[in-house]
Amino acid sequence: MLDDTKLYATLGERILRLRRMQSPLMSQERLAGILGLTRTSVTNIERGKQKVTLDTIYRLCETFGIQVSDLMPTLADVSRPADQSVVVGGQSYALSSKTADSVKRYLPSDVVDTPARVRRGKTL
Repeated sequence: MLDDTKLYATLGERILRLRRMQSPLMSQERLAGILGLTRTSVTNIERGKQKVTLDTIYRLCETFGIQVSDLMPTLADVSRPADQSVVVGGQSYALSSKTADSVKRYLPSDVVDTPARVRRGKTL
């Protein structure tokens, strides 16, 4: 499942790295002018706090002489772990990995089962 927070943070880090690799060093102000944005927007994009429009992505690639695929992270890099099934009291629940881990940690093991121990709705 796509983690949009991770997507924009990763993309921002890549943009920051590309900007800093320029010789002479490209300022946020200069990049903002090229992209038609404010310096504050460039700052927020590099910090992953502002979404990047598609036309801005293409302008970035044009500016840095790279392909879009070189800028964009892979889906695997920006995905959350899939939901996990947890069985509590005979009832199965689909939970995020973090929530499922918490349930397993805080509830007694005789109350919580993982799907590997459950067949056809019966706890083994």
